[in-house]
Amino acid sequence: MSPTQAAAFQAASGEQPGAVLLVVAMALATPLLLWLAWLAFALFREWQERTLDQGEFMTYLVRGAVLASVLLYFIH
Repeated sequence: MSPTQAAAFQAASGEQPGAVLLVVAMALATPLLLWLAWLAFALFREWQERTLDQGEFMTYLVRGAVLASVLLYFIH
């Protein structure tokens, strides 16, 4: 965003463009991290009940972590 565009945005909205982008990024990252925590908990529960072996547990958890990392990279 050019300085002229940033000034126009701030004049129209009353907020800095960086602050708005931070709020949007946090609004996208929070559900993503909650999903990753839910995935880890659900997989652990399945592993604890012996319906999922350790290899599948780790595979699914690593896949979820990689997906979250890629999405967080694009959010950043």
